[in-house]
Amino acid sequence: EMCQQQSPLIKSMLHELMEQFKACQLKPLPHKVFPISEAINAFRYMQQAKHIGKIIMTLPTDTKDKSVLFHGNSTYLITGGLSGLGLRIAGWMVQQGAKHLVLVGRSGANPSVKNQLKTLEQEADAKIIVAQADVSIEAQIARVLADIEQSLPPLRGIIHSAGILDDGVLSSQNWRAFKKVLEPKVQGAWHLHTLTQHKSLDFFVLFSSVASLFGTIAQANHAAANTFLDALAHYRQTQGLPGISINWGPWSEIGAAAERKVDERMLKKGLGSIAPEQGLQILEQLFSQPATQVGVVPITQYGDSLFFSQLREDTYEKPTINFVEQLKKVGTIKEQRYYLTAHVQSQLAKVLGLNPSQSQNQQKGFFDMGIDSLTSVEFRNRLQSSLGCSLPSTLLFKYTTIEALVDYLVSEILVLESPIPSGSSINFDQTTGASKEEVLTKVKQLSEAELEKLIDKKLEHFNRRESIND
Repeated sequence: EMCQQQSPLIKSMLHELMEQFKACQLKPLPHKVFPISEAINAFRYMQQAKHIGKIIMTLPTDTKDKSVLFHGNSTYLITGGLSGLGLRIAGWMVQQGAKHLVLVGRSGANPSVKNQLKTLEQEADAKIIVAQADVSIEAQIARVLADIEQSLPPLRGIIHSAGILDDGVLSSQNWRAFKKVLEPKVQGAWHLHTLTQHKSLDFFVLFSSVASLFGTIAQANHAAANTFLDALAHYRQTQGLPGISINWGPWSEIGAAAERKVDERMLKKGLGSIAPEQGLQILEQLFSQPATQVGVVPITQYGDSLFFSQLREDTYEKPTINFVEQLKKVGTIKEQRYYLTAHVQSQLAKVLGLNPSQSQNQQKGFFDMGIDSLTSVEFRNRLQSSLGCSLPSTLLFKYTTIEALVDYLVSEILVLESPIPSGSSINFDQTTGASKEEVLTKVKQLSEAELEKLIDKKLEHFNRRESIND
């Protein structure tokens, strides 16, 4: 009603606000977008309190819009777009409906590339502009972006595929080799981020490498550069900006890896190469996914790779050993408690989405760690399933820390006690009436480890009896 009554005032206020947004004096609230089909992931993301700003779920668009990856009234920029993988991606984007492309390269296009681009323009009625610029130099990439703003439709997407290799074992690496590899990846990505963070982009795609996931011999600089891209994608997402980092394995036929026959070396590690058509199909799928970082690499064999040893098919054929049975075979009560605590922490990490290797404070309250009423039920159900027992629905409300929960499980649910090797044990109840010499003789026959287990067992019986008396 006020807007209708005082429309000139409201109009002037909105105009002033928009001017401040354009001048970057104001910025939109940070947000992360999930499609409605990813509602479960959206609520889990909110529950983990990872977000800054707002979490938005979008409804699906009509069928026509869903089939269109790129729009004819928008401009798309590709760094490293004049050779190898970047050039192949450019051709694919034109086939998918892109009409305005800007391909950035340090050296410009050679005659062969010019002919390919000319053919693409004619066949698809597209406009492809070659921009000679070094993406690692801010002024040069700023000029390219300014030219787009002045003479082309709005910039709606960026693919950063520029990169250089300079391999060498770590002992022979120097800063020159690191700088050469880091500049186009790290500085280039950062310039693109800072110069476009105020723009409304549909996507910001960073072509990373599987090297930052698994590591590669003689490519420490390459792994470091791509790790920055992975981190930048996550950072952009926390700022409510689009961003995805794709850890590509080696592509066959195209790219630096194919030229250096890296795929042959990777095959020995159990990693295959990506066929171009297969890679483009995967890329198309990723454009519609909310993921922030995705590794794409075929695992073809296991060879001598310890990393993939857990993926061997025969590991799935072995029957799963009951956790409680394993636990009761562990030596002392102290050791049993240690493994039970680790098991509880692993189940908690799965529920909260924590890094399994991340240490957890055993005295910190579950609800201070991020557990809520819904995840407390999930956590209890996980423990029930893995321990093969029934647990109360109020479990985490009564036993509010890992330490308290483990105490409860040890004494009330599992009733653990140390196993004593058969043939070597002494039952103190059966020694009643025996002489001290007979008991001492039996004790002397035990090893140090057997004595420790025997003492632990006696202490456990004593503690349990005292608890009952209390």
